Amino acid sequence: QPTGPTPFAFPTAVPSTIDVATLPPGGSIGGRVWHDLCSVWGPTAPDVVAPDNCAEDPRGGYRANGQLDAGESGIAGVVLHLGEGLCPGSPSAQTTTDAQGGYRFSGLVPGSYCVSLDPAGDSNGNILLPGGWTYPLGIDGMTSISMALPSDEVALELSFGWDYELLPVPLGP
Repeated sequence: QPTGPTPFAFPTAVPSTIDVATLPPGGSIGGRVWHDLCSVWGPTAPDVVAPDNCAEDPRGGYRANGQLDAGESGIAGVVLHLGEGLCPGSPSAQTTTDAQGGYRFSGLVPGSYCVSLDPAGDSNGNILLPGGWTYPLGIDGMTSISMALPSDEVALELSFGWDYELLPVPLGP
């Protein structure tokens, strides 16, 4: 019996082939439409601090905070429009969010673009209403974001936060 260390054989590397997804040439614009949660309802009190994930609504009460927080899910099936030029832009394409609320417009040439979303338009009313935008603007109608795409870049930070008026159902009296 040997008295030294036990011999160990290192595993041999096995070559593998990885398929890489390819996108059309050009730039991409994308992001996420998410359910911005605020589980508090009722009027605000002058000396009460807004609960986590909530902000005071200037019209009274609380509204979701407009930030993508842990536990906030994407909204599937929402139709977004891409326009050429600054908002409102000339309509050129549309897409629908995936199961995680993600969307992407690909194969774009450098230029200015407008990504817009109407909560009452297309099939969005059945998915989004009643409620209101918390990001980028705290408005209840159509919202949009203008973006300059200087080259074949990928800009995936154009996200939209939606606060359903009656969801989630609060636990309380």
